Amino acid sequence: VRCLQVSARDNTNGNLRTDYDNAVTEAVLKADKEQPQQVFVLHGVLGSKLVAVIPSEECIIQLRDTLGKDRVVIALDCCQLRHAPAMLKHWVDDLGAITLITGSKFFSGPGFCGGCLLSKEVYANLNSLVPTHCSELMAGYGHYVTQSDCSAKALPALRKLLPDRHNYGMLMRWSCALNEMDKYCPQRDKLEAFIPQWTKAVSSLINEYTPFLTQPLCPLRQFPNTSCCLMGQTNTIVPVKLTPPPEGEQAELTIPQLKEIYQWMMNDMSDIQHVIDQHGGVLAAPSVSDKSVDWSDVLRRPMYIGQPVCLGPHGIVRIALGAPVAVNMCCNDTLNNVLQDDAAVVWKLAVLTKHYYRIVDELSKPNQK
Repeated sequence: VRCLQVSARDNTNGNLRTDYDNAVTEAVLKADKEQPQQVFVLHGVLGSKLVAVIPSEECIIQLRDTLGKDRVVIALDCCQLRHAPAMLKHWVDDLGAITLITGSKFFSGPGFCGGCLLSKEVYANLNSLVPTHCSELMAGYGHYVTQSDCSAKALPALRKLLPDRHNYGMLMRWSCALNEMDKYCPQRDKLEAFIPQWTKAVSSLINEYTPFLTQPLCPLRQFPNTSCCLMGQTNTIVPVKLTPPPEGEQAELTIPQLKEIYQWMMNDMSDIQHVIDQHGGVLAAPSVSDKSVDWSDVLRRPMYIGQPVCLGPHGIVRIALGAPVAVNMCCNDTLNNVLQDDAAVVWKLAVLTKHYYRIVDELSKPNQK
């Protein structure tokens, strides 16, 4: 097995490469020339954390036309599940993509809640290959997957090679995720009318705390060929770059530093209140905030954001909308009520960013957290 890596982002600004399809095609055809008749497993992404759809459907179809359908296998990452069901069905049934999903991202189920969608044609191919090619592989695979995870009707040959026991952990995780899907999907159109309002409002909250918080990409930006696979035709994940006041030549925070703030967001940080008071006090409350809120007390509250990731040369954290919040926003609470929690997240993030270096110094002292 040989792995060919093609960077999807411009290392100078973090934007998606405009020539990515050409780069993928060139890498595949070059490898095919060096070793003819090999099979390519093409890893694609449909609706990533930041809306990427790469490579394009046109690129994949062109490669299949050139090399043959049996020599280009599509392994599609749809783990965020932040796109329209019709688009997912198209990639699985029409393009035969081996499609990875989870119930733990947009639908907010517990972690390690994964699955794989296959077309009938792929099922048939697997059943014919399993008896002669997969016995040794299944010996290791059986540590993670059991017969209860595999359809007896669709994959009988594969199922026979797996351990005959129940995977209660997977059952419970998917039960949680399916419960959220049952609430969201029947009223999807109604709910998605609210999503652009949430994205715009959270972006505005972030802009209130410039230069400490900035957005390297506009979450409302429409990427080519992606509007049909976006929740509410906009991104439901808002990326945030953190930039404290300069410390020497340091500017925006790096991934290791962002991991510290990520951890602080989940912790009670009221012990550093005196540090903030000594250096200008807390930041002003967000414009949408409830005037009765004691914002200094917000430092005590655990806040959950997306883990730091690299975006080209930048490190970012993310504020994401999940299905349970969308349901509450539409059916139980108003947008303004939902934004109170988001305002608290943005405010705490801005305070920790502004005082990052002072907090690091304080926490390095003996007897500090």
